[in-house]
Amino acid sequence: MMKVAVIEPVGGHGGMNYYDFSLCRGLSQAGADVTLYTCDETHVPEGLSYSVKLFFKKIYGADSKYKRALRYITGLNSSFRDARRHGVTVMHFHIFHPFFMEWLSLKMAKAYGFKIVITVHDVESFSGKKMFKLSNDLYKSADRLIVHNKACRDSLLKSYPDLSSDVEIIPLGNLVEYANRSVTKKEAKEKLGLKGEGPFLLFWGQIKEAKGLDILVDALPAVVKKIPSLRLLIAGKVWRNDFSKYQAMIDKYGIAENVISRIEYIPDELVDYYYNASDLIVLPYRLIYQSSVLLMAMSYGKAVIASDLPGMLEIIKDNSNGFVFRTNDHEHLSKRLIEILSNPAHLEKIAKSGFDTAVTRFDWNDIGVSTLNAYKKL
Repeated sequence: MMKVAVIEPVGGHGGMNYYDFSLCRGLSQAGADVTLYTCDETHVPEGLSYSVKLFFKKIYGADSKYKRALRYITGLNSSFRDARRHGVTVMHFHIFHPFFMEWLSLKMAKAYGFKIVITVHDVESFSGKKMFKLSNDLYKSADRLIVHNKACRDSLLKSYPDLSSDVEIIPLGNLVEYANRSVTKKEAKEKLGLKGEGPFLLFWGQIKEAKGLDILVDALPAVVKKIPSLRLLIAGKVWRNDFSKYQAMIDKYGIAENVISRIEYIPDELVDYYYNASDLIVLPYRLIYQSSVLLMAMSYGKAVIASDLPGMLEIIKDNSNGFVFRTNDHEHLSKRLIEILSNPAHLEKIAKSGFDTAVTRFDWNDIGVSTLNAYKKL
């Protein structure tokens, strides 16, 4: 039995616990002996088929970055020592941004003698010239890289063409296990204090420029003119900015009554209510390579409309298991929204097809087998 360690310090602090637990369960089901090393903000369920060790303690919060960095390094060292004592041979990292601490993590793991596998999540960070030398060294030090789709792989190889033999495509999995679809729309609306008939659109997650909320707001006036009862539910925190830019647009268009803004961290216990209250999930992204929100929506049995970016089109087939519109084109988004919301029966059919896609194509047991096979090639 291959012994594997997954090093993922974000865990319950930033919602990565769902991903971590699903991957570890899939690997365990495939026959690996798995230990997850993560942060102390992660709630660990009982009865798991793998081990979870919360060695990254107090690495988030208001303390100085130097204190938190020291605790991070301590967590790494404790994890590596524990993994070596238990005979681990493969160390699997998840990299979102190739910064110094990620580089140090790999160097330490190499010094301990582990084989290194990295799942590359945010490929767009490679475009920063200031980080090229560090990220080049970081990724070349890995024994194998994993990305979630062809769009990620193509972008990675554009910057690092000599990595082609070491990059493997293994998809992101569904969230069906965590999506409680039994909550009725009425129950969800009451829980969240939502008024009006709807239909309800949902923009979910951290609000960044690249996620295109402004495109959706630009599209809304034309839709509201045709469907006055429409409500847009915005749920999530703004990243490195505030909501004033978007609120100014909403006020300018006179659609404040049609927009419900919950600009805050959404706790896990409310996620079911936001998705079950919604009729359509909107992903108007300018740039994305893979989206957990897309698979989350499908896992809840909710239809999705997304920008026609390559990563989205690897999952969505328009008018079959989801809907797409032209990236950065708010007028086309308006047209599509009116068309979609005017045909509730078709919307329901597409939602069911999307759920079937999530279940059949993005099963974590299959992903566990593929990932374990990638380890065995080292």
